[in-house]
Amino acid sequence: MVASRGDKPERVNYDKGFVGKVLDVGVDRYKHDPKKELSSFIVLEGKNGQRHEVWGVGIAETFKDSGAKIGDTIELRREGVDRVLKNVRTVDPQTGKEVVEPREVHRNRWEITAAKLREAPASELARDKDLVGAQSQLKVIESIVQQIEDPQKRRQFMDLAREAMAQKIEQGKTFPTATVAEPVKEKAAEIAQKAQERPEPERTR
Repeated sequence: MVASRGDKPERVNYDKGFVGKVLDVGVDRYKHDPKKELSSFIVLEGKNGQRHEVWGVGIAETFKDSGAKIGDTIELRREGVDRVLKNVRTVDPQTGKEVVEPREVHRNRWEITAAKLREAPASELARDKDLVGAQSQLKVIESIVQQIEDPQKRRQFMDLAREAMAQKIEQGKTFPTATVAEPVKEKAAEIAQKAQERPEPERTR
């Protein structure tokens, strides 16, 4: 379940992923209603400054497993919906008594990944030591990739390099500031050469 805070809530397709800064994560009664059951939530601030409060069983644990922290920029994505059995409290219309009965309900399955390097603005790149190192590595790679004549291949290669580094940062790896004398130059040159020689896929008619 998703709730947004702001003058006019922005419609978000969480199946495609939403990038935002983590403002809060925790466990509370659903939508902070004392009559509701316990659930977990995460509050994200989007690029437009609007706050989004997303509720889901296990979302706090998913956040913890991601390695992200409050203040980090993350991508929240709904990976699917599971059918689970849940004890639901209802009131018997004939007796007026509260009863508990098992029901099949739908539960969202979430994925959270740190969005460092994918979405970080230039100002954050300049402050974050992890991003500064990774960005310097990308600059070296980019200088080598310029050897590739096809501009589309150059973009594809840089996208792959950026994504690979983002995943390494999520796993806790840090990147030292690169210089052209480092092995990354030789490796980038080798990959760039392979990309240059790779034949174009045949087009079906």
